[in-house]
Amino acid sequence: MSLETVLLMRTTTAHRGLITSLYTISMSTGYAIGAVIGWIVMLIYPMPMVFVAAGLFASLAALIAYVFLDRDIQPIAGSGHGHEHADEAPKPEAAIERHPPILKLYWRIKTACIPTFCYGYFQASMVLFLPLFLINSRGVKEEDTVFLVAFFSIGMAASVVFVGRLGDRYGHLKTVRSLVGLGVVLTASLVYLPTLWLVAVAVLFAGASLAPIWPMSLALQSLIVDPRDFSRSNALLNGSYGLGTLAGPLVSGFLFKHYGGETMFLHIAVLWALALLATLAFRRDDPSFRAIAHARARGGVRLSSRAWACSIVCMLAPRPRSGRPRRGCCTRSVWSAGRSRCSGSPLRCATSAVRTVTRERASGPRAS
Repeated sequence: MSLETVLLMRTTTAHRGLITSLYTISMSTGYAIGAVIGWIVMLIYPMPMVFVAAGLFASLAALIAYVFLDRDIQPIAGSGHGHEHADEAPKPEAAIERHPPILKLYWRIKTACIPTFCYGYFQASMVLFLPLFLINSRGVKEEDTVFLVAFFSIGMAASVVFVGRLGDRYGHLKTVRSLVGLGVVLTASLVYLPTLWLVAVAVLFAGASLAPIWPMSLALQSLIVDPRDFSRSNALLNGSYGLGTLAGPLVSGFLFKHYGGETMFLHIAVLWALALLATLAFRRDDPSFRAIAHARARGGVRLSSRAWACSIVCMLAPRPRSGRPRRGCCTRSVWSAGRSRCSGSPLRCATSAVRTVTRERASGPRAS
């Protein structure tokens, strides 16, 4: 959590999804290299030496952090909220320094914590019970299930940077929502796939679509909270993931034992569906959504009178046989409102003005 807090403070909001994706790749690469080194150590030395080697690597990491990291790390310029509005009054100093209560902070980042909880729930359940399901229900040999984790890791490594760029460009909550929707389909498909190789392909796509949920949620919550609260919001996000990894094996194990693997997979798919509904219900928590709504609200008050005037002129203006409005009546009204040519229909005339001026308000002032 400390490293994630430092990472968010030293990156700008424009590329936060990409940076958190690279961080995730670095962490997963460490998992792979650690496993290989542990296997090599076991071939040469007794088993306890594996833990000694892990302790040496941890000590080296702590030494690197002590030597190269600054003692007092402050947020860099551009690391705060990515969609602040220029016309909003600055907050008083007392309000800025005050930290929100922990429950209020969790409610503000719930759209990041809920998918993260579901990802931890899914990951812990799949690691434990997917091989057992294939062995008991599909007749797969135990040694043939080992490579499923590798397929998941390959899918994650292949897609996480691309997904991070999508989040930076189109919005992190929209990206998380799309990934969760894929989670519903992929988890439910495990019930009906008959062969091991089809399951391996589904696991590959699951790694490509579900593993990026963690870095996208990390980037999303950092855009919602103030940089001074990064450490607390990161703690809540990691706590949601940890709670999912604890609850997943307990509930999934009970369902697997008493009702079978099919019921277990379907209940995880239902959990993903509930997370999808949560991202839709609380879509206003997305900073990009609020920015677009704010721009439309700014343009809507001044726009309404122009739109109605344009519509009235269209209805009253004499028209030639071709049905197109005479130049200087409806056309000039629309040009004055949004510089867009009118088609002659009153509804289209008003709608065109509304869309054009709203688009101008959202893009900001233009140089004359």
